[in-house]
Amino acid sequence: MRGTAVLALPPVMVVALLLLPHVALGAGAVGGGGGEGGCERRCGRMKLPYPFGFSSGCTIQLGCDDDDTDDVAWLGHARELGLFVRNVTARAITVGLSPDCSRQFNSSVAALFSGNHAPCAWNTLLVRSCSPAAQDQDANIKSCKVPPEYYGRWSHSHCSADESFSCIVQRPSNTSGRHFLNRNELLRFECTELVSSIIRYVDASEPQLAVLLDELELDWWVQGQCRCSSHANCTAFTAPTTGQQAFRCECREGFEGDGFIDGIGCLGLGGSKKARKKIYIIASTLSILAICLPSACLLGYKVYRSRKRSKETPRIESFLQKNAGVYPKRYTYAQVKKMTGTFAEKLGQGGFGVVYRGGLSSGRQIAVKMLKNSKSDVEEFINEVASISTTSHVNVVTLLGFCFEGSKRALIYDYMPNGSLERYAFKHSSKGEHILSWEKLFDIAVGIARGLEYLHRGCNTRIVHFDIKPHNILLDQDFCPKISDFGMAKLCQNKESVVSIGGARGTIGYIAPEVYSKQFGAVSSKSDVYSYGMMVLEMVGARDKRINANSECSSQYFPQWIYENLDEYCFGASEINGEIKEIARKMIVVGLWCIQLSASNRPTMTRVVEMLEGSTGSLELPPQVLLS
Repeated sequence: MRGTAVLALPPVMVVALLLLPHVALGAGAVGGGGGEGGCERRCGRMKLPYPFGFSSGCTIQLGCDDDDTDDVAWLGHARELGLFVRNVTARAITVGLSPDCSRQFNSSVAALFSGNHAPCAWNTLLVRSCSPAAQDQDANIKSCKVPPEYYGRWSHSHCSADESFSCIVQRPSNTSGRHFLNRNELLRFECTELVSSIIRYVDASEPQLAVLLDELELDWWVQGQCRCSSHANCTAFTAPTTGQQAFRCECREGFEGDGFIDGIGCLGLGGSKKARKKIYIIASTLSILAICLPSACLLGYKVYRSRKRSKETPRIESFLQKNAGVYPKRYTYAQVKKMTGTFAEKLGQGGFGVVYRGGLSSGRQIAVKMLKNSKSDVEEFINEVASISTTSHVNVVTLLGFCFEGSKRALIYDYMPNGSLERYAFKHSSKGEHILSWEKLFDIAVGIARGLEYLHRGCNTRIVHFDIKPHNILLDQDFCPKISDFGMAKLCQNKESVVSIGGARGTIGYIAPEVYSKQFGAVSSKSDVYSYGMMVLEMVGARDKRINANSECSSQYFPQWIYENLDEYCFGASEINGEIKEIARKMIVVGLWCIQLSASNRPTMTRVVEMLEGSTGSLELPPQVLLS
């Protein structure tokens, strides 16, 4: 069990910290209010910004239950519908929709659509007992299956294992503008229950698909003409439920607040007179403390760090000496600075640090990754470095050395002149052709599969990567792929099949369902298989210009589109023929097997390699996943 460090604060700091909460409360009272004098914005410990609240005087009224241990807000006037509000942002309302086969469809639709909000078009509704005629005649509703193993995890859902479900998907006719589900169209399907929902959307800034289960996203607005503060942007549009003018405000960069004239507006360094007056009051109240507090904080922090380092240093050095024969070479921070020319050439930046180009005295080119966020347990970090350094595979990056000096931590790898897979596989050349051919893409896919198979089964300690994506696949001078960036990796013994993790990890669009929701089962090496499958399908999708230009495909979940149009895809393009057709089909089928929702239905990476290296004729299509 780890101990808890206790920091003894100087008396002046204690006084300051005791006073600050009261001053903050006073400032909040000064800045509250808004244009809705009769609106109650609190529900227990929850407090919502304008225009949301919990009473009839609020522009957007939510239900409130502050009797439970956790305060609960819900949509509409019927708590029993279970439309619980999970999050409210400047752009959307996220509603939790746990599976429930007794939730009334018409009542739920009435609650989801109001004069101030409506469900976005990228929501897919999971429904039950709909009109057979509508299902036969309308392409927006079709049967969909839920894997039987999920029913046991749907506690209190009133669903049985032999339920028949339908999915309502209302695809927009174009990809620009705002799109909402159509209330009248939903009611025309004559469903009796709204069981659950799926959010599907593509982030415009990243070529990745984000999928959220059991949630529904609503767009919200305020009726009327724009009434935004001077430091806010106004988005005006026609409300889909009323057909009248509506708007929404959002503070510009450098300001914070709700952005509305009837709310608190936007506060910042150039705020209103009221905001400046509030700042002056706070500043004068804390004038004496402001002189003492920085010095006291700095002194206390230095004492704390000094004590902590004095206790940690002998323990760390002892651990390093004990494992000295396992590690690659250890460098000082001064040596790292010299290697990189004082960090002169920046190669890239990620969530775990910045990568610089450098060179060893022998002339060998290297990439130095300076970690900006250290892990809480020092020995865990060192042990991870030691374990990765024992790997030796042509498709895994080679760790040449490391630096651990105080707060400075660095990992030193071979330099990869061709950068990452993302740089080549997902962009066109100036002549309109892809830089990498189908054959080269296939070789890269096979190489990555072999590297993952080695990490899962072939090295001394099993490693689950947890962040397989194009950005983390590096290419050497011959375009041989190397799996890199083990910042999210988890180490386990060879006999272990299930991995324990502290929380969801990975990149949206590549994360396996079980990583972010226990209802899909235990986390294991099969989570990497899912990420690999999504990446391979993305390689196929980005390789074909027809898919990028096809509006129907781009607005649809790509694995679903490729599943339903596999033969058309492989035979329809003039460039895909003969051996190339077999390569494309093999990559697609293997990718679809890898992204099965149930981990037990996914192949191991050993089986993936066998499928890729075997004949196409022996490959069968997997079951179609629920997200279709």
